[in-house]
This record gives sequence, C-alpha cells and structure tokens, in this order.
Amino acid sequence: MKRRHIRFIITITIGTITIFLLLFFAGFNVVMEALVKTRKDYFFLALSTVVLTLLVRNVRWGFYLQKAGYKARFTTLFPTLLAGCFFENLTPARIGEFFRPVILRFKENVAVLLTLPTVLVERTLDLGVALSLAFLGVVIMLTKLQLAIRFTIIFGMLIMLILMGLVLYLPRTFTWIVRLGIKGLKTLRTGWRENLENEVLEAADAAGKNVFVLLRNKSVTTFGLILTLIIWLLNGLRLCLVLKSLGLDISPFYATVVVVFTVLVATASMIPLGQGPAEFAMAFILTSLGYPFELSVVAAILDKFLAVWLVAIFGAIAGSRLGYFKLRS
Repeated sequence: MKRRHIRFIITITIGTITIFLLLFFAGFNVVMEALVKTRKDYFFLALSTVVLTLLVRNVRWGFYLQKAGYKARFTTLFPTLLAGCFFENLTPARIGEFFRPVILRFKENVAVLLTLPTVLVERTLDLGVALSLAFLGVVIMLTKLQLAIRFTIIFGMLIMLILMGLVLYLPRTFTWIVRLGIKGLKTLRTGWRENLENEVLEAADAAGKNVFVLLRNKSVTTFGLILTLIIWLLNGLRLCLVLKSLGLDISPFYATVVVVFTVLVATASMIPLGQGPAEFAMAFILTSLGYPFELSVVAAILDKFLAVWLVAIFGAIAGSRLGYFKLRS
C-alpha cells in the first residue's frame, strides 16, 4: 500500500515539475497575463462542449447497456459515468473506467457480467477511432511537427495499438485489468470488496466473449462508432474554443487530431491525470504547428482544466453522493 502511494506521489510530482518547467520557459508573467485576458464567452462555450461530451458518452453507454439487456435510468447512469470519469482520470492508462460496472453492481444490483462488456466495447471504439484520427493526422500534419514530437506521437500510437489488440484478442487481459482495479479498491473504505472480488474476476473471464457479441452486430457497432466520432469531434471543438478564447484559430480537424495525440501521449505515459505529459504534448504540438509557445502552454493548461480536472472534481462529488467511494483521509 505504501509503495503504491509513494509511486503515485512521485509520478504526480514529476508531472507537476514538468508543468512548472513549461510555465518557466513560457514566462510566468506572460502566462498569467494571457489567462487574465482570456475571452470568457469562448471559455464558457468550451465548458458547454465538455458537458455535451459527457451527455453523449452517457447516451452511448446507455445504448450499449440496453443492447446488453439492462435499461438504466438517467439519474443512475449519469452519476455513475461521472464517478467512473474520476477513477478513469486518476488511474494509469485510464483503467479506472472499469469501476463503472462495480458501481452499478451495488447501486442497482446488476451483474458485472452484464455490464463489463459494454465498457470494454466503449474502450475498443475509443481506441479504434482515436487511432484512425491519429493516422490521418500523421499523414497530414507530421511533416509540420518537430522530430521529437513525431517520435512521441508514433510511440503513443503504438502503445494504443497494443492496448487495442489486448482488448480485442486477449480476453485474459480483462482479468489482469480487473485485478489492478481491485487493488485500487483497497484504498477505499469498502466492506464489500472481498465479496465482490470473485464475482468480478469470473465476469472478466466471460466478458471477452460477450464483447464480440456486441461488436458483431453491425447496426449496433455503426451507431456506437458514430457516437464515438462525435465525442472526439466535440473534444476537438473544445480545443478550438479554448484557442479562440486566446485569439487563435485552428481548424476543427486539426484541433481534434491535436487532442487525440495529447490523449495518446498522456495514456502511454501511465501517469495519473496525465499530469505533465498531456500539457507538454499539447503545448509542443501546437508550437510545432506555428502557434506562439506561451499561448500554446496557456491553451494546454486551460484545456486540461476543462477536460480532466473539472470532470474529475464533479466525478468525485458524484461518486461520493453514490455512497460507495469514500476515500480514506
């Protein structure tokens, strides 16, 4: 337990130092001045895209749950999604989203075996669409990027490709992922963890087969892909509006690709919250595209606040209100 806490503190510290270095080279005064001059109308529009993204994610998950045989109420599903977002951002490689089936298990008494495959399908679709957009971005944008950024992006894509292959073709990987999640639960005050462990592990073994059942349905997969593409485009629109708030313009496609690259790098880093790598990747990719370095740093910080920190805060509140995620003091 202490070793895990120490690792968490070390990774967050390294990421935070990275952010301070970005601020140092960009100039603290310049960054603060840019933040003060940020246009609030575009910033709040960017915030609205975050809310809309969460609602679309909720629709997508509800759709797959319904196809799996469970129709959830919005008042249950949306807080559960938010709570999952908290753990998703807090855990390495975003494996915390697999807590969502656990929440439904104790909130609605729904078997993990039923709900776990829906989350796995979502992860598969997210990775598939992200890799497709990243490939297009590499073809169109790579020649404009610095050599170090190119290698970083390609490395992130390879990591995502490996993860996608594990999700699709190695069902045993699910058990490994769930075991990591159960270890994470040890940091929570949960008297039911021991009773849950066997059920979740059994569900993980069977979930691999059930994932293919959902993916083989062409109409279901097509609708899921459309919603997933909308989610990524909304993420790109968020960055567009963030840059607009700083007086900069970028095409929606370029913005979407930049967000995809940033997520790939942050996920590949295995650092909780993507602390450091996300800001570094976005700032230097935007700089490579010709935007001022100091404004690129500001954009990376604002985008991170909207997409990660704000969502994690509301996710923590939602998880607390659900009554199953009271963190140790």
